[in-house]
Amino acid sequence: MSDSTYVGFMPEPYHGRGTISLLWLCLSTCFFCLYTTIHHDPGYDSSDQVARLILGPVVPEWTCGGAMMQWTSARVVVRLCGNLDAARVPLSTKQAFWLSTGGVVFTSPSSGSDWGPKYTAASSKKIVLAMFALQHAQGKAASEEHALAQEIYEKLRSELATDEQLDLRSKSNFVSKFVPFCQIIWFAIQVVARLGYRLDISIAEILTMTFVAITLIAYPFWFHKPYNIAEPQFVEVPTTCIEAITQDRVERGEEVVWQSSGLHRSMFNTRVTSMMLVNAFGLVAWNHDFTHSIVARIYRTITVVAVVVPGLWVPFQKISHLLHANDRFDDVRGWLFLSFCICSRLFLLAIAIYDLTNAPIGVYTGLAWASYLPHIGS
Repeated sequence: MSDSTYVGFMPEPYHGRGTISLLWLCLSTCFFCLYTTIHHDPGYDSSDQVARLILGPVVPEWTCGGAMMQWTSARVVVRLCGNLDAARVPLSTKQAFWLSTGGVVFTSPSSGSDWGPKYTAASSKKIVLAMFALQHAQGKAASEEHALAQEIYEKLRSELATDEQLDLRSKSNFVSKFVPFCQIIWFAIQVVARLGYRLDISIAEILTMTFVAITLIAYPFWFHKPYNIAEPQFVEVPTTCIEAITQDRVERGEEVVWQSSGLHRSMFNTRVTSMMLVNAFGLVAWNHDFTHSIVARIYRTITVVAVVVPGLWVPFQKISHLLHANDRFDDVRGWLFLSFCICSRLFLLAIAIYDLTNAPIGVYTGLAWASYLPHIGS
């Protein structure tokens, strides 16, 4: 595929690009991908935010499950509110995202506007789940439960932020979406073009393509989502409404939502499928000209395992459920799977760094026409 000449650091430019421009190209594209997929949600606690910051750069495909879950939750919210009030104009997708990600906090008339720890339990994620449980209540107290759900909904809907208000508070606009999208598409076009011209591709570019693929998958799901709104919206309601949002009702509502929408199954399957697809990009470099055969064997083994293991995980999950494994074992399986994903990605990152210190000289042959497309980097 290329000649047998290997080089370390290459000055700028060499046949179109050097080591610095290649690194800048990959890092800038990864930055835009992370900027698009990692953002703040007001209803998520600090541990969730830290987990996103840690897992996002290392296991970017994990965000696909989150995007799918939030999009599915928004659809459920629209359906729920439509059932409670079919005569009113339905919620928009943007408003549904705002509710399902905890954008609203209920406060009682005596609590003022301060948002202390005791009010975090009344964030709109739990409000919606409690409403779902109240709406689906059965038995003697069903009519009272349904009336309470209607009361909560009326207060929520009367003060809920409009699309225009959410757009003003959102940190995302046309420019902030268009610029990263152009860079991501340009990078994908260049990698595909290099394959078409039979030019060498660095392992760093292959790993960057995983970020690009994940971003392109998650982007449509989050297109209507308000981005990076740090502070929630406060809605003052009667004390009875806050008292109705009990942990028991939240858990019952969550069970109803997951059973009716297949939310957990679709989230996990999306993560597994996206992981298989993005890891399959590594097979493109199967015949990459490594300096040592042992490095090539390690790279190929890790890539194949990273594609096969997620595919075997789904039947493994089903078998464990048939055996009635407990919730604690579910947590252990989840941590094992996540640890495998992190370790495989770190191994590939180490190989990518090694590859830049001993890369085939063809990696630095640039595409002349690609420089005329809008982008950042070489």
